[in-house]
Amino acid sequence: MSDELNILLTNDDGYQAGGIHSLADMMRQFGRITAVAPKFHQSGMSMAVSMGGRAIAYKELPTEDGVRWSYLDATPASCVKYGLDEIFWPQKPDVVVCGINHGSNAATAANYSGTLGAAEEAALNGILGIGVSLDTMSLDADFSVVNEYFPGIFRKLWACHNPKSGIYYNVNFPNIPASAVKGIRVGHQGLGHWEKEFKPW
Repeated sequence: MSDELNILLTNDDGYQAGGIHSLADMMRQFGRITAVAPKFHQSGMSMAVSMGGRAIAYKELPTEDGVRWSYLDATPASCVKYGLDEIFWPQKPDVVVCGINHGSNAATAANYSGTLGAAEEAALNGILGIGVSLDTMSLDADFSVVNEYFPGIFRKLWACHNPKSGIYYNVNFPNIPASAVKGIRVGHQGLGHWEKEFKPW
């Protein structure tokens, strides 16, 4: 990976979430980072796009450590669309990385995930998309296991990707210390699902 990559970041937890800031710090070693993230939490939006007559607010934020930050008051997939249509146009980013999601996106959760919906939007545009998730909903999550292993995973995915066709990957990490990880495995989507999801309020 000799040349710096142009990397678009987004998430579904909002631009202030710890996960996307940790991801930005991690990905700076690979190239130039542009982050376009939802203004508010957008979990469960899958590939929904923000349409209709309502204006969509966009705001550029202060650059931090070379990372260009902004938010869009829209869904994660819309953030990718905006990045492609308004920021990178007429060029494209080399890769779209989404996360670090607070919570697992394994099994059928992947179908609902706004994180993966954004990665799929990248793939539909012929761009490598990668969704990254950590199995904890804690706002002060420890992302050290992702910091330890994801750069190597990213190098592997980038090295074997086909630039002529869009594909996206779903990378999930357990919420354990990096030293407790026994290995990395490529898998297929499982069939697990949620039951009795609604709670009285």
